[in-house]
Amino acid sequence: MTLFTHFKQNPRAFTLIELLVASSIFSVVVIIATGALFSAQNVNTRLQQTHIILDGINLSLESIVRDIRYGAVFHCGQTYNETDFEKRKSCPLNLAPLSVPGKALVFRSARSVSPYDREAYYIEEGSIYKNICTATGATCTWGTPLQITGDDVVVDTLSFFVTGAHTSTGGSNDVGGDTDSTQPIVTIVIGGTTVATGKTQQVKFRVQSTATTRSLDN
Repeated sequence: MTLFTHFKQNPRAFTLIELLVASSIFSVVVIIATGALFSAQNVNTRLQQTHIILDGINLSLESIVRDIRYGAVFHCGQTYNETDFEKRKSCPLNLAPLSVPGKALVFRSARSVSPYDREAYYIEEGSIYKNICTATGATCTWGTPLQITGDDVVVDTLSFFVTGAHTSTGGSNDVGGDTDSTQPIVTIVIGGTTVATGKTQQVKFRVQSTATTRSLDN
């Protein structure tokens, strides 16, 4: 038996067709795997950017809660500059009948110098704002609003539910002369959507927190 006859009867190599088929299958697998990798990386980047935006909302909420804990003389209303914003007013959470939440919260903060100073949180044109009313004598003047949420979110809901805002005796500083004997408790609900960009996706969010005052306010 010659060497040529041996290799002819016992073939060990791949044919050209087999090599082409194997190469094609390998190329398809590589293309699919690469596409999946880049897609997963893109989704991960968008999720990280979205989480950064939502972290900003949580920081804004924490800022509001911190001010409320050291605040006093709460007024829950539909706008921050109502005619009687310096007076105490509750807007409790009721299910029957369903209560109307406040869209603005005005109160005297721990930073107040005068008993007539006030701070307010409210919603306007898709953002949450903070404003400070600085007293001159027995009246105060609202300053320039400060936007506390970024342009990368659209806030469509800012609700305040306040119980215990009134004094236990009632008086001229209580709207309607209402009274209560509980500490002020404020629940804040913020809802909206993130703004979709090339690096972020539109996500609906809804966060809630409840705070009560550290000092007696009744």
